Amino acid sequence: DFRRLCILKGVYPREPRGRTPSKKKGQVYYHIKDLRAIAHEPLLAKFREFRSFMKKVRKAAGRNEKDEAARKESYAPSYTLHHLV
Repeated sequence: DFRRLCILKGVYPREPRGRTPSKKKGQVYYHIKDLRAIAHEPLLAKFREFRSFMKKVRKAAGRNEKDEAARKESYAPSYTLHHLV
């Protein structure tokens, strides 16, 4: 969710000063200013809502309740990206 929002908002990782390539290879760094701006994004709440919805659908499908999963699928939350474009 966070990385998808970063891509949509145009926030990219940065390379910290004084970092050697061998230290903490898998870590990604962002500017604090960018993180604060993203934290208050209303789209983040929609992404969380959609993730919890998908958990419910997967749970129903895992219990072999295919009709229940299909019914829940029709109530999928939607979001728009108009304010980003």
